Amino acid sequence: MTSDTSPEFVNLDDYTDAIDDPSVDAVVARMWDDVHLHRMGLASVREALGFTQTDLAAAMGVTQSNVAQAERRKDLLVSTLARYLSAIGADLHLVVHFEGRPPVELTLDELAEA
Repeated sequence: MTSDTSPEFVNLDDYTDAIDDPSVDAVVARMWDDVHLHRMGLASVREALGFTQTDLAAAMGVTQSNVAQAERRKDLLVSTLARYLSAIGADLHLVVHFEGRPPVELTLDELAEA
């Protein structure tokens, strides 16, 4: 894949350095110390955002046990992942990269039609 089709990543420090707030500095330091942002599992994302499994279960309309099972699974349905992420305030974007072609973003609606 050529670099012109790679996503652009920003350095969080570039934005937070301009903020003179010790609480922001503490949160950013904890994020960098506890996890690598590009390699977080579902439980790590949930915890970093301050949600408990019980909070998430209530938002998803499932049991806490269901949330725990989803976090341990190595293979999730895309719809389950989308519901999980939506419950913590995130949107799921699926991007397919083909050799020599621009990336294609899939939506859940498009997947349901397949």
